[in-house]
Amino acid sequence: MYKVVMKPLRISLFGGGTDYPSWFELHSGIVLGGPINKSIYWEYSEDSKELDIIKKVSSFLGITVEDCLTLRNSKFLSKGLGASSASISSLIETVSNKVLSRNDLISKVTYFEQEYLKKNAGNQDQILVNSNKFKVLRFSKDNVFEDDEEIPRDTIHTLNAKMYIVESKKKRDGELKEINFEDNAESLGAIKEIAEEALVILKDKNFNESEFHRLLNLSWKYKKKILTDSDVKFFEEEISEIFKMGASSVKLLGAGGGGYYVTFFDRKPRPSSFNEVIKVEFLE
Repeated sequence: MYKVVMKPLRISLFGGGTDYPSWFELHSGIVLGGPINKSIYWEYSEDSKELDIIKKVSSFLGITVEDCLTLRNSKFLSKGLGASSASISSLIETVSNKVLSRNDLISKVTYFEQEYLKKNAGNQDQILVNSNKFKVLRFSKDNVFEDDEEIPRDTIHTLNAKMYIVESKKKRDGELKEINFEDNAESLGAIKEIAEEALVILKDKNFNESEFHRLLNLSWKYKKKILTDSDVKFFEEEISEIFKMGASSVKLLGAGGGGYYVTFFDRKPRPSSFNEVIKVEFLE
């Protein structure tokens, strides 16, 4: 019988897209985000539905998995919350026959996703789902590291009191298209600059909420240029509805194609046509 290893999902507020090696090896990158109080994990089951990924992880680790395992909270997969990296992190720790350090685990998950599976994946999720607090991640050709800049606890409390995720009605249909980093250099450069501006605001003990919301909303202006036109029209209609619910700011999570929005409300969200509106918090 294997141990249960729970891994948190993650929300990145700023800088998503600049954590892809094809970008940061030329331009550097930054991501501001952290693990949240929703998790994913594997447990014993006589009726496993995830045999393919279990076999791939077993082959990657060079071990044999005897028992059947089932992924719990799998509804969060492909929803922009880092669930793929969280599930693989959990699975590797669950079946591994030796104790892995945090850095070893992050390295294994990153290599497994990017090289073994050949997935179009960045480098933020593997770190954030194996963290216990909000992080400032910096990426360059020579290094990927966690900056030691601390965000004041009162600021995290303010965000946590108002943060929700709203599930888009659009479902992802397979793998997302790869970002053309050369064609989207202007947009990604702007996303990086916005993240640097947001970091200054988040670090300030006198947290400027209105400026935070302005920057989070501004990031959509550039993110949507990376997506397909048909998706953008759909998401803009949903974002408009979320603002009518009373949101101060809205951001589509993940690489596009559907999933969740992270939103901030000063008051309880008004009723809407969305299936799920979930209160979430960053871990501290």
